[in-house]
Amino acid sequence: MKRTILALGLLLAAPLAQAQVSPGKYIAEHGFGTLDIKDGKFEIVSVGGNGHTCGVEGVM
Repeated sequence: MKRTILALGLLLAAPLAQAQVSPGKYIAEHGFGTLDIKDGKFEIVSVGGNGHTCGVEGVM
């Protein structure tokens, strides 16, 4: 019985885990960073308090 409930819970939660993020450029509050999503790829750029930058990119 517990396995059935667990399996049912996982099946119902699976579509929620596959939520899509719309392509576009997202700007952080106060302009301290951006998230750019396009063609299944993403890039995050952040600007620190002293003006240094940090970034990462990848594939979704």
